[in-house]
Amino acid sequence: MDEQVSIHIKYQGYIDRQQDEIEKLKRHEDTALPENLDYASMQGLSNELKQKLLDARPENLSRASRLPGMTPAAISLILVYLKKSKSGISKTDPTLNEESIESIESTESKKSEAVRRAS
Repeated sequence: MDEQVSIHIKYQGYIDRQQDEIEKLKRHEDTALPENLDYASMQGLSNELKQKLLDARPENLSRASRLPGMTPAAISLILVYLKKSKSGISKTDPTLNEESIESIESTESKKSEAVRRAS
């Protein structure tokens, strides 16, 4: 019992962040995806996901999230890409993309590890 409590306390921060990420994704479910969105140029998405997105051309994030193989990290990458394009930040700036992608992937990896250990 003490070990279980210790694990829960140790990983609570990661679990809380995962819950926050889930809530964020739920808030953005209805975010429209432009018909001409260039999935092929999105760094960090697997080629398989890029192809599925190009074929399906989902109208919003909710539909995109239901594609086979789609991950929360991939949805987050699409959100980052959309925010950058709306704010006028260059979509082709490799430093900004890599930094954002590394941050998202690192967070996603830590969350997955924490959930695996806690269960």
